[in-house]
Amino acid sequence: MRVNFKVSCRIGISIASVMAMTNNARAQDTSDGANDSSEIIVTAQRRAEALEDVPVSVTALSGEELGKSGVLRLEDISQISAGTVISRTGIFLQPSIRGVSTAQAAFAENNVAVYVDGFYRPSTRGLNTELANISQVQVLKGPQGTLFGRNATGGAILIQTLDPSFTEASGRVSAGYGNFDDRQLQAYISVPLSDKVAFNVAGSYHSTDGYMFDTFLNTPSTPQELYTIRAKLRLQPAERLDLILAYERSRISDARGVAITCIAYCLGTFNGDTRVERRDYKTSFTFVPTNMTTDDSVSLTARYDLGGANLNSYTFYQNEDSLLNFDIDVSPSAILSNRGLENWKTFTQEVNITSDNDSKFQYTVGAYYFNTRQKSPKESITLSGTFPIVGATGLIDTDSFAFYADGTLQLGNNFYLTLGGRYVEETKKVAYTAGGVTTRPPELKASRFTPRIVARYAIDEDTNIYASFAQGFKTGLFNASAPYDPVAPEKLDAYEVGFKTRQGPIQFDAAAYYYNYRDLQVSAVIIRDNVQASITTNAASSEIYGAEAQVSARLSSRLNLRANLAYTHARYKEYKAATVNVLIPAFQLNTGNCPNPNAPPATVPCTQDWSGLRMVRAPDWSGNVSADYTIPLANGGEIGLAGNVSFESYRLPTVSTIGLNGTGYRYEQPATALLNLQASWKPAGSRFRFIAYGNNVTNVKWRITYAGTGIGDTQLLAPPATYGGRVEIDF
Repeated sequence: MRVNFKVSCRIGISIASVMAMTNNARAQDTSDGANDSSEIIVTAQRRAEALEDVPVSVTALSGEELGKSGVLRLEDISQISAGTVISRTGIFLQPSIRGVSTAQAAFAENNVAVYVDGFYRPSTRGLNTELANISQVQVLKGPQGTLFGRNATGGAILIQTLDPSFTEASGRVSAGYGNFDDRQLQAYISVPLSDKVAFNVAGSYHSTDGYMFDTFLNTPSTPQELYTIRAKLRLQPAERLDLILAYERSRISDARGVAITCIAYCLGTFNGDTRVERRDYKTSFTFVPTNMTTDDSVSLTARYDLGGANLNSYTFYQNEDSLLNFDIDVSPSAILSNRGLENWKTFTQEVNITSDNDSKFQYTVGAYYFNTRQKSPKESITLSGTFPIVGATGLIDTDSFAFYADGTLQLGNNFYLTLGGRYVEETKKVAYTAGGVTTRPPELKASRFTPRIVARYAIDEDTNIYASFAQGFKTGLFNASAPYDPVAPEKLDAYEVGFKTRQGPIQFDAAAYYYNYRDLQVSAVIIRDNVQASITTNAASSEIYGAEAQVSARLSSRLNLRANLAYTHARYKEYKAATVNVLIPAFQLNTGNCPNPNAPPATVPCTQDWSGLRMVRAPDWSGNVSADYTIPLANGGEIGLAGNVSFESYRLPTVSTIGLNGTGYRYEQPATALLNLQASWKPAGSRFRFIAYGNNVTNVKWRITYAGTGIGDTQLLAPPATYGGRVEIDF
């Protein structure tokens, strides 16, 4: 087992130092303003509870804390949540928690569920969003199949935006500028129209030339432009009824996922093109790629106080349109390119009843309906030279019904037993049209019961230990090539023990876990009727275990510290025929075709036995330490200082391919540490705040993706050092 010992020791020492400081702080007089009652409230069990009472591993940060840590977009969450990696397959954003992730792209959903304001977002393209005007982000670790359902196999990410207030008006405007011509504008206003009606509107705009430059086209490779407008109307038409009607529109133009650079064994170079760019942060495309996603959604959240319980209804509709146009061969030669349109329409309806937190029996009972129609693509054109080829159109219709119940009974003064379960029935229908012929394979039907059992013992009012068993599953899917074979769901059994405590301003959590992960959906290349085809099968199983700890401390009204550390051992238990691309030394090209000793056919897909190898996106060690400190000035103003350092030991960004010499791994990302810094100044008596920031200030190079295909060994680098300033005004 390879571990970056120096990095892991440093982070361990940092956490130990934080714990020592917090213990010293507790022994001191709290007259400096430390707040001993600063609870962290989370909704990991579908009701508001103190973090220390929830027997689930949760990382929870407010919108203000995210901003101070330099977390601007969903993909940055890995910098504040140990054991979490946000990566990509092409343009598809794919979270990984504790090694549970997916490499599937088209027609597939993630196995870490993302919820915004309580509503599940299934599309992997529309997740590339900014975290602007956020109330809180929670990262729930481990399968959440009982309370959050399908595709929460690895966990769930809950994003809560700001709600209107009945009692006071508030607002904020922020404008900023940074390197790479980075322009940012955010605005938020909340207005109570009466004691029963309130309204808010939030908007954000962000554009940048991006950090990639195309040396052939002499222009930025991936200019980005993102905007979001969200409005909420909150009503209380009756004393016990609370309604929130919300509308959101966003557009994301960001093609970084396909702005890869060929760094070795390039197809363009083999064809004689000497203009192929191999340097970091450089590309050499035939044209600037486009990836644009437009999202419109409307939702209604209704809560009715039953007296001792709440009746909740969540209604959601989303329409998402996407356009992708990119240069497949990533060279100036017009060898291969692709253009496609995609549409997702999603409707969900959920009704549940949740008890309050005052009784000895607390419960959540509900029903959930989910429907999505995916059309991908409406049109796909691949160009080889000057010959267009019209691709197939796929339409997938998914219906899912679920019923769930989860109850916690207090047995005696200190012992709590939780029993829960979710029953899901799901039907997928698919139709593929190619050459004017439509094929409709048999429906894919699946049903699944996912139980949850938790025993929790309260050592005192603010300290708990727990042990849990939970199951999760990722939905099945269809292959995108004939005969469109169905693929069964993935399944995961999880065992976890944990400890949580809050001692005044100090919060400390620790957990250890073991996963049995089966029927992983993996891609393979096979020979069928003497024709090579890419298919997805349930071809792998894995074993994952690990431990993690996190601490947060409000040492005074001026100083806050947070730290976490995670160890994740994620290995394929059995994966005997992983399809790979191997190097042809004579041509210095990768190929997926290997000689067949039992010809015909003359070649077969190249495979490797990955049993026992590392899983992708699963560093053994990860963690972060962050701090923010406020310095009061003599004239009444203040200066704020904040920093966040996150690290990962080495990992495999995209594939577990064995090295060219038959040992080690061919595509690795070395151990990485990122440092984000921020400084602010607020003049005395002013509503203005002036902020200077720097992210990845040490300019570390690290790979989001790194793999080899027939076009070459390609990589996508994360942003280098970025810096700038902004002005905020509160009113």
